[in-house]
Amino acid sequence: MSKKQWKNWVTLIAGIWLAASPWALGHAEEPSRMFYNAVVAGLAATLLAIADIYLTTERSDPPNIKTVVGMLIVGLWTVASPWVLGFETQRDMVTSTVVAGVVVAAVSLWQLVDRYDITDSLPQ
Repeated sequence: MSKKQWKNWVTLIAGIWLAASPWALGHAEEPSRMFYNAVVAGLAATLLAIADIYLTTERSDPPNIKTVVGMLIVGLWTVASPWVLGFETQRDMVTSTVVAGVVVAAVSLWQLVDRYDITDSLPQ
């Protein structure tokens, strides 16, 4: 495992937590938009992290920007989803969802800057 792989493992853990959070926080009895959002976004983050781990270990210079951008999109959606889907009154799920989304988005953005050096292409 390379020194940069830890970021994918953080995303993987955040994705697993997000997918499991409806059960862990007691919101799985009546599946709702909140339930499905957490499970689908969590599984998406988990699968993208696994794909990025695989691509990074299989190739020395992986062209896997798609997985990192995908994780960024999932993270940003996850942060906005409580208000878009209307479950902002469920404080425990909002906190869980937003924290997991911030972790996924921040780590993805960090990977984009670090791995692909996008700062060179930004306007001065």
